[in-house]
Amino acid sequence: MASISKSQLTEIFERYQEIQNQTFLPLEPELTTARLQVMVENSLDKPQEALEKIRGTNNLTSVATFLRGFEVSMSVGLIYDRRKPDIDRAAIGTGFLVAPGVLITNHHVVASKEEAQQFGVLMNYQRNLEGNLSTSYAYAFAPDELFYTHAHLDFTVVKVVTQELKQARKPITDFGYLRLIEESGKITRGEFAALIEHPNGKPKQVVLFENAILYDRHPDFLLYSTDTDEGASGSPVFNYEWVVVALHHAGVPSSLDDLQQLGKGEIDENEYPKAANEGIRISAIMKHLKENHSLAYELITKAALAPLTESIPVQPFLDARPLAAPLPSLESLKETKPMSENKESIPSVTNASSETVIRLNIPLEIKIGLPQVVNAEAIVVSNELEKKTAVVSDSVNRNIKNREGYKADFLEGFPILLESLYKPFADKKLIAPTLQEESELKYVHFSVVMHKVRRMCLLTAVNMDGQKMVKVPRNDNWQLDGRMDVKYQLGNAVYANNDLDRGHMVRREDPNWGPDAKTANDDTFHYTNSCPQHKDLNQKTWLNLEDYVLNSAKAHQLKVSVFTGPVLDENYVHYREALVPAQFYKIVAMVKTDGTPSVTGYILTQKEMISGLERVMTDFVFGAFKTYQISLEKLEEITGLDLSSVKAYDPLNKALESVPREIEETGDLVL
Repeated sequence: MASISKSQLTEIFERYQEIQNQTFLPLEPELTTARLQVMVENSLDKPQEALEKIRGTNNLTSVATFLRGFEVSMSVGLIYDRRKPDIDRAAIGTGFLVAPGVLITNHHVVASKEEAQQFGVLMNYQRNLEGNLSTSYAYAFAPDELFYTHAHLDFTVVKVVTQELKQARKPITDFGYLRLIEESGKITRGEFAALIEHPNGKPKQVVLFENAILYDRHPDFLLYSTDTDEGASGSPVFNYEWVVVALHHAGVPSSLDDLQQLGKGEIDENEYPKAANEGIRISAIMKHLKENHSLAYELITKAALAPLTESIPVQPFLDARPLAAPLPSLESLKETKPMSENKESIPSVTNASSETVIRLNIPLEIKIGLPQVVNAEAIVVSNELEKKTAVVSDSVNRNIKNREGYKADFLEGFPILLESLYKPFADKKLIAPTLQEESELKYVHFSVVMHKVRRMCLLTAVNMDGQKMVKVPRNDNWQLDGRMDVKYQLGNAVYANNDLDRGHMVRREDPNWGPDAKTANDDTFHYTNSCPQHKDLNQKTWLNLEDYVLNSAKAHQLKVSVFTGPVLDENYVHYREALVPAQFYKIVAMVKTDGTPSVTGYILTQKEMISGLERVMTDFVFGAFKTYQISLEKLEEITGLDLSSVKAYDPLNKALESVPREIEETGDLVL
């Protein structure tokens, strides 16, 4: 078995000592935006269920989770020395495929090209459903084609020879690969992790239980409590969605005495007591490759961006008996002999059994006993639930055609490009795409930009023409938008039987002008244009502000562009499938009668949250909302939007006002 150097163990121990005084396990995992994005894109569960499972408040796990776990396990193999005759002496560590024919493991497992020339990887070394060893497949490395190693981050990337040794039965590409996501934040403290490994050179095993992430603040390393053994070096560390978050490399010595005894050779280097385990973050590895080895980076990145089907193994390699085979009787089970502990020579391989397609239809969920994590979140729901009168079926409108949406040049001589406002979110790949791979959903006189993770709009933009406004009757027929995958949209499940309303972001009346006013009105009743809001939210000042903008446009026959949305930061209440935002913003742009542009910003928030514009939320419940006019400089900071193109036209900026102005009546507005 490969052993990590004493100097590396010393570094690991010193890192561990630096964080000893910090709290390891919070009451619940910290669900950052980055973590939520990974969850939405990779979870097999509905977002609500996935959130509960990550938080530890729901221990039910779909069978599909285990099927995916088995699927990703096929890309994990045993690193061995091809010069040695049997597996006990040949086993070195674990590695896994990260692109077609490209493998990653630890530097201390394969440290040089010379070693790679002598080593190889044994795939499918595991037990089948009968407890016997499955057919294994051995492959050599091809370091002359690709090899890169780094001692500090303890990783090695190497090319694998395409065809199996001895017999060309299966190419290495049949085993698929694990996609590496470059961005950080794929797992957080308090979450459970899983490892797939070859401990002590044994057939492949998985670690699922009692394995929490202890520390995630270091940019290069993760600390976790997962149980590992020698031979686990080079194993993939997974989050709940089976996304690789780290490359395991060593255990942390439990004490300075143990570290010193290791240095003197007084403790077996393969069996020293461990306080925790450490892995190298995938984000750190990818960052390093991007800066130091473009070929490896491009191969891995290209594989990660390819369709998911390309990473999936060609077929299971279980050597399982056909599904129609008779089940064993109780008597036969009593006579069952212990599992064979056959030694397997390397690289000689047993004959492949006949390949059988197995179809499993299992409408089943399995309950796993995991340590409970306290979840103190709550949402106040009225005991006397209001009876909703809107049509609440999650119907999908697939007949939306010929919509031009928000027009950037609507205000004469004062164009405002929508894409420039949401560019920071686009740069972070947080925009939900339409089925046509576009960023904006266009309706009559307004457009909506959806947040891929939060499943609600992050920005809406509407053009209002005060000369052409038309009064249209209300029509509460809410629908999903068929031009976008429904996984990016919140439906009626969030709003049923509680005090939450479907809060219009583009107000129903605002786009209702010109000959298409009726269609514009109907367009506002898409879930893409709504956010969960308490039923009392639109009362008083916020509604008065919207009325003031609309009435001013009518009275002065002005053209106005209005931008509205939720503040999608870490301040939210987790309720059902939604992360309900705590704040909302509105930006009003117009060219005044004197010909000068004016752009003003407003925010709706709790009174407790407005002091110094701190966005720290404790024991948040809906209520006590107030509206404030706020400088665009501050609003940009709070919302994450890019307002650089309009900040110069903010009267609060000109007045050098940094303190938000509470709006209680229209006379408080500065335009």
